[in-house]
Amino acid sequence: MTEPSIDPSKLPYKRPSIAGWLAPLLVAPFVAAYASVAAYAYLGPLPELVPRMAFLVVGLAVASLWAPLFTVIQALVDLALLATRMRTLETGGRGWIRAVVAPLLPIASYAVYSPHNWWKLGPWTVVAAVLVPMLLSAVAVRVVSGKRP
Repeated sequence: MTEPSIDPSKLPYKRPSIAGWLAPLLVAPFVAAYASVAAYAYLGPLPELVPRMAFLVVGLAVASLWAPLFTVIQALVDLALLATRMRTLETGGRGWIRAVVAPLLPIASYAVYSPHNWWKLGPWTVVAAVLVPMLLSAVAVRVVSGKRP
């Protein structure tokens, strides 16, 4: 005897918990940033005079400043998408995967073309070169992989 299949669209909406949303939002950017710095410090090309351990220490310090900023950007994007009823807050396994993938996109863009290369155009250009990839990846990941309410 087979059980009747349940159509997911017919299930009532269950509001995600704030704790289930905040846990991946607060932890995953640090995990992604620290893992990226460690991988680049041990596997990436470095100038000859820069010891790998010194790069790791400085990179982890920069990642410790970068990850909270990215967390704030992700939270604001999530709340804006929730307020406009475009997406719901993501929790559970999907929330964790999405929260780990989102920081990897701007980090990869920094590896391809570093923001400090924009210094000739002024300090605000460097700030924009840091923030624009963060904002674009947060929006893109949330819109593409998020669930509609």
